[in-house]
Amino acid sequence: MSQCCFLTLLFITIITTIVSASNSTQSTIYIIRHGEKKWALGCLNSAGEHRANLLPAIFNNKIFLTPNHIFANYYDDHIDCERCIQTVTPIAKALNLSVNSTYGYNKWLGGNQLASETFRAVISRASTPTTILVAWEHINIKPLTEALGVGSDKIPSWKGTDYDTIYILQFNATGHVVNFHVSAENITDI
Repeated sequence: MSQCCFLTLLFITIITTIVSASNSTQSTIYIIRHGEKKWALGCLNSAGEHRANLLPAIFNNKIFLTPNHIFANYYDDHIDCERCIQTVTPIAKALNLSVNSTYGYNKWLGGNQLASETFRAVISRASTPTTILVAWEHINIKPLTEALGVGSDKIPSWKGTDYDTIYILQFNATGHVVNFHVSAENITDI
């Protein structure tokens, strides 16, 4: 790794840690994309499995906050592999949490709107700040983020080749978004 890349990674990590620590009274939702896949609608390939297995080391209260709740998009279409669920299964096992895969972007599952209402309800019902990790289908991450209250003009497009980005949304106690920024898992050995 070049010195420039190392310094950039170090800077991002420091800023993310400072932001997380300074907003410890706010709840956080991390939105990630499923890991790399074998084909367009397929299951995780070896790189995607590797990425999934590294999530416990990324969401560990050092780089990013450790989640209290984990959600994964459910395709429920008998064509797509459930790669969002596959992506968060290792971290769910490591944290002894269940993956809530009740929701998905498909209309018959309530779409992005019902999912966003559910995530905000979890935050509103919590007596202390909570952290939610969401693995979603990348073409529906922007609509989900909009449904959570971020303006469309503030949300960058998610490239089809990008498996590393993380959207970070912070919420007040009533479930309203107060901050949005973009970061990355920074997994470079794939």
